[in-house]
Amino acid sequence: MNFMKKFTSVLLIVSMLTAIFSISITVDAAESNKNQVYVIIKNDTYSKEDGAVWDGTLVEEWVDIDENSTLMSAIVTALENNGYSQTGAENNYISEIEGLSEFDGGFMSGWMGTLNDWFTNQGFGAYTVADGTLEAGDEICVMYTCEYGGDIGGSWYNNYTTLDEIKFSQGTLSEDFSSEITDYILTVPYDTENLVVTPTATNKNFQVRTYLNEFTPDVDGSEYKRTASIPVSDGDIIYVGVGDSNWPSMNYADEGTVYSFEVKFESAPVPEALGKVRVTISNDVFPAEDGAVWDGTLVDEWVDIYADSSMISAIVSALNNHNYSQTGAEYNYITEINGLSAGDASYMSGWMGTLNDWFTNEGFAAYTVSNGTLEDGDEIALMYTDAWGMDIGSDWSDSTTALAYADFSAGTLDKEFDPDITEYTLTVPYDTKSLSVVPTAFNKNFQTRTYLNEYTPTVNGSEYKRNELIAVNDGDVIYVGVGDSNWSSMNYSAGGTVYKFTIRISQPPVIGDVDFDGDINIKDATLIQKYIVNLSELSEEQYFVADFNKDGSVDVNDATDIQKYLVGIYEE
Repeated sequence: MNFMKKFTSVLLIVSMLTAIFSISITVDAAESNKNQVYVIIKNDTYSKEDGAVWDGTLVEEWVDIDENSTLMSAIVTALENNGYSQTGAENNYISEIEGLSEFDGGFMSGWMGTLNDWFTNQGFGAYTVADGTLEAGDEICVMYTCEYGGDIGGSWYNNYTTLDEIKFSQGTLSEDFSSEITDYILTVPYDTENLVVTPTATNKNFQVRTYLNEFTPDVDGSEYKRTASIPVSDGDIIYVGVGDSNWPSMNYADEGTVYSFEVKFESAPVPEALGKVRVTISNDVFPAEDGAVWDGTLVDEWVDIYADSSMISAIVSALNNHNYSQTGAEYNYITEINGLSAGDASYMSGWMGTLNDWFTNEGFAAYTVSNGTLEDGDEIALMYTDAWGMDIGSDWSDSTTALAYADFSAGTLDKEFDPDITEYTLTVPYDTKSLSVVPTAFNKNFQTRTYLNEYTPTVNGSEYKRNELIAVNDGDVIYVGVGDSNWSSMNYSAGGTVYKFTIRISQPPVIGDVDFDGDINIKDATLIQKYIVNLSELSEEQYFVADFNKDGSVDVNDATDIQKYLVGIYEE
């Protein structure tokens, strides 16, 4: 049994958590266990039904280490932490753990161990923190063997320097792993930041070491531990060496084997657009003839927005779509667009912006999809000013909350719009189903918001966007508020102003009433006759009602049928 003692003494322990340990544990090891080693003590070879006093995993935990720690002391600490016995540690040779002793499983049985999955070539006490052979993150595995180690991965009868298997915390190999194939592509999710690599040698008498982008077996400490999270980027190469001649071993081999795994990232999923915002970028105050590098409208387009979009990112996207430059977006303050910079016109010149025609009271980055301040249908305007905004509708000295005007997509007001008059009737064509409103404040430091039938300034989201289609019926009321005290503002105002527009839908046209005088008479037949001989024109609506017999065209038959209708002899 001297051979067995010598054999187990040379081999006893230090290993790492084997591939069966969960990735979450190894990640924690790398991130949280800076002054610890992982200790496993188990018996997977001699079962209780065959006579063992215990089987399975007895200990599996992180153990604190300090400058005086050794591989052996770490094992003892792990056992003591759980109240388990051991025999022999003081002599650097463990013969019994919690009642399970050498020879209990046969004449070839006893305790052996690995350090980072390698059967050490010295006793456990030889591996110390002091000399650098035991380090934080190392894995120690003490195992019961019934075959001098052959049943737990170690063999003196072969010199295979190959991998038996390899596991990655995530990713898929280009083909099933084989010991004979040394080059692979590892495809990982697009958002991968780190990988934990868990290689297992065919013969654990040979060491396995992992490297990133450069295989440096002669540089101790350049490898990554089995518990380490390895930072990776697309195109990186992970090298795993087995049994290199530079490393200590229980066996002898002419040369080691090196495996390479090229890391390829999956394409990032195309984010789902949550809507669009309109972005306009213009310079209407500093003409090219006065020295501007450009003037007029540079950009006017709808831009997709996503979950992470902001007002500033939408502006940048619109510029990038046309390869226009900008400076300052990353600092939430744009100073230059396509060569036109703040200060080019005068000391009062620069870039200012509105959201839905309102000069925001926070930086552009504050308005985001995630916080609900940037939404589908919003309008962003970035404008050059040469008067600190006063030439583009912003005035800090004016507290007037009035509309300059309001544009409707259809209809006619009962009187000319006057900012001091707040109630109007809007008459729209008989076939109007919806309309949009584009209100413009005298002072765009105040917000304008549009409502249907109920003015609810305290309910965010109850308003309609600029240019948003509003379904209307006869008698509906459109309210447009300016500078309500419930809304954010660049200026202070004691109270807002509310404008009221009552919808009146015109009566549908009468077929045959070509002149729209409310009556079918000889004048309507005459208009048709003049149209036929090119003496007058008909509008689209007139053409529709002039087709009296509804045959799809306007001709002499329609004029004749109207005359018959007037004398009571027309038959449909």
